[in-house]
Amino acid sequence: MGLSIDWGNVEETILIIKPALRWTDEDYHREIPLMVQKMQSKPYPVDVIIDLRQVMHNPPNLINICRDARLRFKDFDNLVVVISNNHFWQTLNNTVVRQMPGIKVNVFFTRSVDEAYREVENIQKTRDYPFDDDSHAPAR
Repeated sequence: MGLSIDWGNVEETILIIKPALRWTDEDYHREIPLMVQKMQSKPYPVDVIIDLRQVMHNPPNLINICRDARLRFKDFDNLVVVISNNHFWQTLNNTVVRQMPGIKVNVFFTRSVDEAYREVENIQKTRDYPFDDDSHAPAR
């Protein structure tokens, strides 16, 4: 499988995307619509962590994939955290942002999983989720 997409916590407020060492645009176009369905099925914002640290080969039409992703995520009130060991992804994001200035997506870049979860936790503290703060059980 080219893209692994799983819940990042038991409350299902975070989705984790991990592309394989080699992934394709077919992988993207097969899995991302399913992920968007998961996000839309929740009555609250679902944040996304994309872990790109192990990626070795990207599809040749990567800029089109990034443009498509911005369009798909523009209507969500969520945070997208990109974990990467280099600046390539931030440069790519900046290029796409310049091409699509009216499309706003909240993207944060980091090098560590811990920092990614901290950023998501910080933004989730500002939201009203249907969970009890201590147990993460549904609030009554």
